[in-house]
Amino acid sequence: MKFNKIILGLGVVLIAFTSCKDVVSLELDTNSVEIPEAVSIYDLDLNSFDLTDAQKERIITLSSRKDFNIALQANGNWGTFSTANSNDAYSLMGKFPEDLTVKLPMGDYSSTTSDNMVWVKEAEFEQAFGNNFSFTLENSSTSEDFSFYVPKKLQIGKLGAPQSMTIQRNTTNLLKWEADPNNELGVILITYFSRNNATDPLKGEIVKSDVLVIKDDGEFDLSSIIKDVNQKSIQFSAFRGNAVVFDENVLFSVVSTDIHIYQIEEGE
Repeated sequence: MKFNKIILGLGVVLIAFTSCKDVVSLELDTNSVEIPEAVSIYDLDLNSFDLTDAQKERIITLSSRKDFNIALQANGNWGTFSTANSNDAYSLMGKFPEDLTVKLPMGDYSSTTSDNMVWVKEAEFEQAFGNNFSFTLENSSTSEDFSFYVPKKLQIGKLGAPQSMTIQRNTTNLLKWEADPNNELGVILITYFSRNNATDPLKGEIVKSDVLVIKDDGEFDLSSIIKDVNQKSIQFSAFRGNAVVFDENVLFSVVSTDIHIYQIEEGE
């Protein structure tokens, strides 16, 4: 498929949105999506389903950034995690402070390069997902133990016909995934960009974009956010996980992401 390498590249660059974007500084369209199943992350204080204040605070943390953003992640590609070489799907990556050590059940990790960037691929990282996960973050002045539940890997079924990346606007485009009732935050997040270029989904001007907070109930109709006829393509990343802040300037997240890109045609 023409866009296969592009999508895989996006998975590497993205570091699961949580580590690359700042909810406050994103230059996105902050207009609310007026559908009951989704809330713009900018409107969590106005409409928050049945989320508690503690859950909302942690969702904001998951979607924020710090000076140092590190993610233990599982990267899906159109709902598929690599099986030929499982190392391709699971990684620890981000910029480390010089004196930080991340102590995981799989081993200890710290920066060994001049730019303090770390990218380690390990099949064993898969063990974190769908389980309680304990780890330690440590630097020269402090050490802190953390423990939380990491939701199961998020895999969203591909839309449209096999071997096609086209969907139709005036029909149902139901995203489906396995809901995780143990997900402490109770949601998945979808960051999306829709563009006006019908030929190449990665080019053209952005028509609409947002970060959506969606109930982790296993279904969401993508058609609800592609109603504008000027939207000719959509690129989105769905992610689910948990995150903590260490020593004020380190964001450490454990997330799974699933990236999709589609061209949009007018339905009958």
